[in-house]
Amino acid sequence: MDLAAQGRRDGWWHSFEERQDPTVVDFASLEADASRIRSLELHLVPGLLQTESYARVLLGSYDGVLDEPHDVESSLQFRLNRQRVLRGDDPPRVEWVIGEAALHLRVGGLEVMREQIGALREASQLPHVDLRVLPFTAGSHPGVDGPFSIIDVVPDELMQVVAVHSLSRSWYIDDPSNVGTYVRVFKKLQSLALSRSDSCERLDQIASEK
Repeated sequence: MDLAAQGRRDGWWHSFEERQDPTVVDFASLEADASRIRSLELHLVPGLLQTESYARVLLGSYDGVLDEPHDVESSLQFRLNRQRVLRGDDPPRVEWVIGEAALHLRVGGLEVMREQIGALREASQLPHVDLRVLPFTAGSHPGVDGPFSIIDVVPDELMQVVAVHSLSRSWYIDDPSNVGTYVRVFKKLQSLALSRSDSCERLDQIASEK
């Protein structure tokens, strides 16, 4: 968390700290320092992979339901800036397990989803990205409690943090035994998910149906 606080002062996200929740800013800082990121998303496309159209519609859906004023444009620009981490000179290894439901949820309608699935297909070809689809046929699995991210802040798993986000707050878990549970759950989910090549085929299949 000291690293995140330092990064909050020094990174591109510094200009957003008055407009975004501090825990969200800390998360972007940890992503930028990561050597490896492993993430589960069941119902939504991960933020690092969202197109601008998809993200705009998704962020706009919170209007009128949050206690604090919600600046969609600021949140959108923050999310798009986070995506720099995938295209930098030394990007982290990123592994995703994405629930098939996320690919069928019509965020913004058919055209937005066609564009979004195309972006997922493109990202899946990056050498540092391992993107797998968890199909409906996987049935019950240990990830049903919801999304999470495991961030290796330095190489060789010497420092790991699990981030769990909800509608109203975020948690950061660094106790080694608890982190180990999430690591085992993610490994299990990868084994239940389609292979990388089969995941690409499933993306192509879903895109052709829309």
